[in-house]
Amino acid sequence: MTREKRKAYPTDVSDEEWSFVAAYLTLMDESAPQRKYELHEMFNALRWMARAGAAWRMLPTNFPPWELVYQQTQRWLAAGCFECMVSDLRSGEDPAQAARAQGIDLQVVKLDEAKRFRTVATAMGSRAQLRMAQPLSTPRT
Repeated sequence: MTREKRKAYPTDVSDEEWSFVAAYLTLMDESAPQRKYELHEMFNALRWMARAGAAWRMLPTNFPPWELVYQQTQRWLAAGCFECMVSDLRSGEDPAQAARAQGIDLQVVKLDEAKRFRTVATAMGSRAQLRMAQPLSTPRT
């Protein structure tokens, strides 16, 4: 699971950026036996995809396999990782750092929120799921 040395892409996150993002994207323990590739590389691959606007199958071969990057991206989306990250960035605070300082396990909190979302969306049907998945608009001041 060590990161293979490769030439960096302009879309790769810096170590400082990764220290912020990792708290939101780590849905299970880093040493989980089923994890074959580092999340850092998975996120770098997703950023390359978003910037290039390419099809998943066109992901360069020096990233993890496109199927695994796609599956991990779907897990992050289902858990609401990116929404939490954007919300915290908009608020100007770093609650991930504050939670770590207080000893709160953010992975457990995020998983509970994701389970609650899925339960409510399933009970309300697929239309509700689509409505709930859309970002809330915030008034600009």
